[in-house]
Formats: sequence, C-alpha cells, structure tokens
Amino acid sequence: MTRKEPFRKSRRSAMDDECVEVGRSGDVVKVRDSKAPGAGTVDLPVDAARRLFRALRGR
Repeated sequence: MTRKEPFRKSRRSAMDDECVEVGRSGDVVKVRDSKAPGAGTVDLPVDAARRLFRALRGR
C-alpha cells in the first residue's frame, strides 16, 4: 500500500470487540483481526472478497 488505508469494523460485529476490520487499497480488500491489528491482514482481490462476504451473509 502506498498510503495507509482506513479500516472499518464490520456492521455485524459484536460489542465486545470480537470482530474483523475491512479496508481497501486499490484492487485489494484487506481483512484483519480488530484485537490484533498488527498481526497482519488477509488480502483478497475485490471480486473474491465480494463472493466471500455474500457467502457469509447466506446470499
């Protein structure tokens, strides 16, 4: 990433901080653990991330 992209918490996250955060940099969606943001990210192409999120929502 050439600049730091903001991450946002999932809308479906629990109030006890057990959630993931999502950010985007160009054609890559980055997913990280909100409790351990420095532990790294799972990087997915945008199309793959869309398919994953649809599957998780059950659509």
